Amino acid sequence: MEPEKCHYRHYPDEQSARLLARKVFTKHNCSCPVDVKDLVYSLGIDIVYADPPFPNKVLGAFISLKEEYGKGLIILQPNIMPERERFTIAHELYHALIRPNLSFFSSDQQALKVHEREANIFASELLMPKSKVLSVYDSGCRTISSFAEIFWVSRHAMRIRLQEVGLGFLVEKRGNFGEN
Repeated sequence: MEPEKCHYRHYPDEQSARLLARKVFTKHNCSCPVDVKDLVYSLGIDIVYADPPFPNKVLGAFISLKEEYGKGLIILQPNIMPERERFTIAHELYHALIRPNLSFFSSDQQALKVHEREANIFASELLMPKSKVLSVYDSGCRTISSFAEIFWVSRHAMRIRLQEVGLGFLVEKRGNFGEN
């Protein structure tokens, strides 16, 4: 099967990053937990592991390739937790869809910071869609760990997402809620 050609317009802000994630989720018939590797491969993007490993705290990077080699390449830090790897792949997918030629060595650090935040928002919405998180809550889920297991993300990412969708009280409570 030929990789799908994606032509997404420029989405310059946080709300638009969320809308793009919803569009990708719907267009590619995703379900939770999202098979983000399959999604990326269907878009003509390959995934490889850095060898040698990246320096510092870099977990991933997207490199745009000449068309005859495919749309691009996501390079991942080896040996990171699977949940973190999934989030990183979704984050790098945003870079691939929106600004594939933006270098993380850009001199415009403010624009780079905004773009990185948008990529995190996109990844969060793609892997933990608001409607799905609220539906899981309505079905009785009440712990961060349970939510994280359902969406196959880290507890840290799930904690942030619960706050974003208005379920922050689950994060603040202890005992039957919160860290369990």
